[in-house]
Amino acid sequence: NILFINSSWEQEALVKSIYKRGHNIIATSEKVPNYSKYIKKHISCNETEIASIMKIAELFDVDSIISDNCDYSLLTAEIISDILNLPCLGIESSRISNNKYLQRNLCKEASLNQPIFELVNSMERLLKFIDTLSKPFLIKPLDSRGSIGITYLEKKSTKSQIGNAVSKAINASPSRQCIVEEFIEGELLTIDGFLIENDCLPIAIAKRKRISSGLIVTNEIIYDSNLDKNLIKKCFLFLNNVAKSLKYKNGHIHCEVLLDKN
Repeated sequence: NILFINSSWEQEALVKSIYKRGHNIIATSEKVPNYSKYIKKHISCNETEIASIMKIAELFDVDSIISDNCDYSLLTAEIISDILNLPCLGIESSRISNNKYLQRNLCKEASLNQPIFELVNSMERLLKFIDTLSKPFLIKPLDSRGSIGITYLEKKSTKSQIGNAVSKAINASPSRQCIVEEFIEGELLTIDGFLIENDCLPIAIAKRKRISSGLIVTNEIIYDSNLDKNLIKKCFLFLNNVAKSLKYKNGHIHCEVLLDKN
């Protein structure tokens, strides 16, 4: 039996592949997927409900746990796999993937280029940090997904605007924390790879077109087959360095980078 946490429409091909190999799939998600005929049992459950999913894993005596490509699902899968002594990628890796501040510090130790950043512990400390910046800035949840809870602000923003951005970010953060970082202008690329025992295999590079204030929202993703070969080489070298700095060893890795004017 395989427990699949958060089996959404995006995982249909994977579920069919597992089914064809003769495995039973116990799936959890908030909605029943349209490929339910390939699933032995579906249980409505949010991916963050660790105690409930733990009981499901025990009830069906699962042999392994997998998840969709979501940081929350991964953390739940790794915690339960660790408790039940099932195969896993490593609980520490999943905790790092869910914590932007940990990621920033590990990348800083590895001397990787990134925005100036600060963990927001108080409004006083936040305002002092903002005073040191020469650029607009972003306030982000420590551990949310996508662009949820992110606010772009100009240096001239009022204390009230900053306070509202902090409350928005904290509201979107399961840990109720947020970070602030300088805004970097440039072209946004996403780089994907797959790690097998520290060996990073390249998968794809995509360009992202963005809208809204601070270009927070992505409205188009382009996979360009004519990318410059030197750029491709640099992107995957950077991805490999990120994987090493974050101590990731196995599984899918996704990285977003900005190409600035330099």
